[in-house]
Amino acid sequence: MHVRRQATAGTRGRSAASALLPFASRPVVVTRARRLPVVPPPVGGEAFASWVDRVAGVLDVPPGQAAQALGLECREWSSSTRPVFFGVTLTPASLVGLRDATGLPARDLRQMQLARYDKTALDLTGLDLAREGTLTAVAAREWMMPTWSRACPSCLAQAPVWPLWWRLGIAAVCPVHRCMLIDVCPACGVRLRRGSERSPRGLLTRPPLPEVGECANRPPGGPKGRAGLCRQPLASIPTRAVPEGMVELQCRVLAVAHGSRACVVGEPVCGVDWFAALRYLTAMARLAATGDEIEGLPAFAAEAFTRDRQRRATRPLGGGGSQLGAMPETAAHALAVLVLVDRVLTAPSVDEGAHQLAPWAQRLSLAFNPAGLGVP
Repeated sequence: MHVRRQATAGTRGRSAASALLPFASRPVVVTRARRLPVVPPPVGGEAFASWVDRVAGVLDVPPGQAAQALGLECREWSSSTRPVFFGVTLTPASLVGLRDATGLPARDLRQMQLARYDKTALDLTGLDLAREGTLTAVAAREWMMPTWSRACPSCLAQAPVWPLWWRLGIAAVCPVHRCMLIDVCPACGVRLRRGSERSPRGLLTRPPLPEVGECANRPPGGPKGRAGLCRQPLASIPTRAVPEGMVELQCRVLAVAHGSRACVVGEPVCGVDWFAALRYLTAMARLAATGDEIEGLPAFAAEAFTRDRQRRATRPLGGGGSQLGAMPETAAHALAVLVLVDRVLTAPSVDEGAHQLAPWAQRLSLAFNPAGLGVP
């Protein structure tokens, strides 16, 4: 049985997250859930979308039908559906439906949402569960990917489970396989799990359905139906190896995201302050990092950092693409940023941190105040 409620107005403005707005224009449908005979238990650290896909596989139904059977609040189209705040957080109605359908504890269900990183890697201030449109501004501001994901092909070859942290902007390196994460499918050029280049796709509710392990994005200009879905096997996408020190760096950043003790220039800080410092230093690095510093990065990371600088220089000031603290667009760019700012963040004292930061501060001072008149 379906229960409908009226959609609420969304946030205005264009950004990388503005494609979320069409979802908010559809009425919400809630299917009253019945206890399902069997559901796979969530794997520790698994993303919600990944688990819903596995539920669909166990039930042998399309993922959109699985979302409905799980009692999620959804917005529906003729051949797809998308749960409200999908993968970001659970509305009260969705949480009730999930518990009725699965019997899983609320804590386990919440741990699969990006909201688990609120007050560490993310700050979801401004997100209003009564207004889905508020997600647009939050997603544009925060280092997260609500409608796509990075991935490690070797991990997916072992099991069809997508970790939640792959949807964070600091996701760059797989600590298990010591390789770079993948951003886009090399066959279709679309971000992984996004669905299409123009806008994110909902969960399919009817055939044609992709095979498990396929990209399943729809390339621009392709035919309709299953023939238009990208058939690239994700597990066979090649990756780049990274030095051991950068694997260790990724592990340290993830530990802070998961609530471990954090320090900035030797001083204990909470997770949200550590990530605020990371974003502040990222903005400085985008402006002040020198060629020598960039050349010390792996070639692919240096190229990504330089390409971002070049794009940023051509974008209108004040637009989403010009924000200095914006999320790195690729895993390679994220790795470059993490390496460049790490020496400041991990300095053993305030004095040493100031020493490490002084060259950047001086370059910025000269760039914005060449006459040396001081800052009013």
